[in-house]
Amino acid sequence: MTVNVFILNGIILFYIIQRISEIFLSKKNEKWLRENLNAIEVNPKESLRMRVFHTLWFIALITEANIKREFHSPLVTSIIGLLLILGLIVRFSSMRELKQFWTIKIFSMKGQEVKKGGFYRYLRHPNYLVVIVEFILIPLLFKAYLTMILFSILNLFVLKERIKLEEDTIMSQTNYTALFAKKKRLIPFLLTLLLSVHTAKATEVSSHHKDFNEAKKSESFIKFGSTSTKLGMITSTFEGYAKDASVNYDIVNDQITHLEVKIPSKGIDTDNGSRNERMYEEILEANKYPVITATLAKAVPVVEGEKTVDMIFTIRDNKITRPVKYNIKRVGAKYLITGTSSISLKEAKIKDPSIVIATVRDLFDLSFAISL
Repeated sequence: MTVNVFILNGIILFYIIQRISEIFLSKKNEKWLRENLNAIEVNPKESLRMRVFHTLWFIALITEANIKREFHSPLVTSIIGLLLILGLIVRFSSMRELKQFWTIKIFSMKGQEVKKGGFYRYLRHPNYLVVIVEFILIPLLFKAYLTMILFSILNLFVLKERIKLEEDTIMSQTNYTALFAKKKRLIPFLLTLLLSVHTAKATEVSSHHKDFNEAKKSESFIKFGSTSTKLGMITSTFEGYAKDASVNYDIVNDQITHLEVKIPSKGIDTDNGSRNERMYEEILEANKYPVITATLAKAVPVVEGEKTVDMIFTIRDNKITRPVKYNIKRVGAKYLITGTSSISLKEAKIKDPSIVIATVRDLFDLSFAISL
């Protein structure tokens, strides 16, 4: 056995032993969490998938490294070695910071308060950052380029699901959102590709209801209402709901960067057939303008609390910018966004939809509840 083969296998063996020791430490901490905090494992398949994935990585690394049997130049090897040592420091520091809460498995436990110290003052997931660096640098050290490229790419998708599951679990039960809202998950300049996969979510949700009553009972809704005055004396209120609507949105780095709500013009129901027909044909001109849209004017942070943002409403061919007051609340793995706004008929260039003896108030009130 050559010196190179002995050294490279020794380095790989060190990391295998390190991973095995982590398994034993995790089992010890898991036992403590179950006995003292009644912790319950979330999605056992996730931790199994991680163990299988890392085992396959070691098999590929050992195979390719022993086929090539070479290192980089002494300078490059020294730099990689120094970075790997720094990675171990970050890893062990993170494990020490979490103490008995550090586990390979993901646990659900209520009534705990999250605190940030050590490297968690700067990043949400320093330990996962080290894993990403190791998946790049250890194969690179041995010129195992195939293992480096293939498993680094796969690791992006594995960690994407892992981090999402972990954060969803913690956010729903602790003060994690408020504490880490402004902290980066990882390091942007090093992990641009990971962030583009992990934090960018282009999603569309839609709702379909058969009529006014069903839409009114739904937890997610888009509603409008106003008042009508007859003969200048008798005032009554009326309302309508969007029976059909779709919401297309992008979430990037904990910001809603794009959000567009689409409502078919004939998807609005006021529970009055004759009023609906007049609205479709004369007011909204549904055949000519089949869709009403509302679009965010700028990105907004996905942070719980009340805020105001401008949205651009397109009704027929008229664009109107109106402020929307909204509130974001975390509900399990989703965000419930509720809000209110108003639309001026004059601004939208919509004629008064009332009958001859009545007039309708210029401002139509809007309210909504959308789950993202």
